[in-house]
Amino acid sequence: MKHGSTVFEQQFAVQFEIVEANSEELINICKKLRYQVFCEERNRFDAKSHNNFSEEDHYDDHAAQTLLKDKISGEYIATARLILSTDREKPFHYPLEECITSHNHVAIDMINNMPKIKTAEISRFAISKQYRKRYKKVTQNPPNEQKLVNTDALITIGLIKSLTKMSADNNVANWLAFMEPSLLRLLSRLGIHFETHGPLINHCGKRYACKKSIGDILNGIKATQPEAWCLITDNGKIAIH
Repeated sequence: MKHGSTVFEQQFAVQFEIVEANSEELINICKKLRYQVFCEERNRFDAKSHNNFSEEDHYDDHAAQTLLKDKISGEYIATARLILSTDREKPFHYPLEECITSHNHVAIDMINNMPKIKTAEISRFAISKQYRKRYKKVTQNPPNEQKLVNTDALITIGLIKSLTKMSADNNVANWLAFMEPSLLRLLSRLGIHFETHGPLINHCGKRYACKKSIGDILNGIKATQPEAWCLITDNGKIAIH
């Protein structure tokens, strides 16, 4: 445990580990966890249309992916991916672009004005409902009997930390996302604020098209939730340029 680390950092270090999905085996774990969350737990996708209990699409070939592991059980309990536009020579469309209609002028303007090569879309942000039911709060007692951080919040912050690290590694400065109002509310409570563009879109449920500079997001977290900022950025060592 690092000396002087925050309650967020201490609890996260005790319970969770971020695992970069940099092998076929780990990517397959991401896909199976997505199947569990989106096909079985949330019924967002038809389970019968996915083979081998695996949820996947062609965007996986353009994505950096991450997993969150519970250190105590060894279970992978959350995943997310960052869809990248890395080829300057070939046209590329993000999932968000393909779902926006010609009537949504606000979202269309947002996309037309963004630098694609510096932008990535957050996708398949998934936390195991089974795990969340079993663990409502972190079970370890932090030092000095300080207040426990809600486990849902800690998992969410862990995924944002990993997405931030992957963005820094891939020279990404802006995030796109399709987000449900409930996820936006959760993120907002943690000091993580996205800008919505246009009305709710019916895409696997009602969602907003969102975009924001990662630097602006991190600055907002630092101003309102400094302990979360320390965890996400490793005390400023992970920086977006």
